[in-house]
Amino acid sequence: MKALIAANLKMNLNSRQTIALVKNYIKLIRKPKNDVVVCASFTAIPEISKSVKKSKLVLGAQDIFYEQKGAYTGEISALMLKEYGCKYAIIGHSERRQYLKETDELVNLKLKGALRVGMTPILCIGEDAYFRDSGESFAFVEKQLKACITGIDKKQIIKVAIAYEPIWAISTTKDRRDITTRDITQMHNFIRKLLKDAYDLRTASKVRILYGGSVNEQNISEILKAENVNGMLVGAASLDARKFAKVVKAFEQ
Repeated sequence: MKALIAANLKMNLNSRQTIALVKNYIKLIRKPKNDVVVCASFTAIPEISKSVKKSKLVLGAQDIFYEQKGAYTGEISALMLKEYGCKYAIIGHSERRQYLKETDELVNLKLKGALRVGMTPILCIGEDAYFRDSGESFAFVEKQLKACITGIDKKQIIKVAIAYEPIWAISTTKDRRDITTRDITQMHNFIRKLLKDAYDLRTASKVRILYGGSVNEQNISEILKAENVNGMLVGAASLDARKFAKVVKAFEQ
């Protein structure tokens, strides 16, 4: 399967800055062998969709609402984003869970909303330091994943990318800890097993499992030594075109 490398620009750049960054992406990532996605802010999507359309990069959103339309003030649906060529959407990012109190049940609705219109969801799951330190990482991730994929059948799950983001290893987290290749391997293998148990081996093998914990050009080689890593969800490093390009090219070596 092709790897998936997604840039999550978060709430960092205005439209002009995003356009400039994406133009640099295009210069440095001309013919990627894998799927490269730019998840920009909503306000920048209409403008950068024009640039991305002429390149090998793909456009994504940082979030969606679960309904296609209706009386939901301030929300943006997957259907609206598809109008601008968005093919991917990050669902259930840890920051939305933390700051906006998104629940697994809401994430499940958003997952279904994306799939309903043919958009590929990047489903984020992962534990914080409390569950890590208490030895409950695997139990937490199992409960979270099962809740998020409730009602998703075999044909749908293979269209979902799952991003494991250990909150305790993210650069913006207080008292951040380093994660090891062994840690990543154990959790990614565990996620694959959960998918096999929920569906079957053939189905589970088609789901891309991404890693998303402070990925950058310096640690990418070490991360890629881990098993069952089918891509990356890149945060801070994606704000620098050269750093992001190095992460993308690391998958091609």
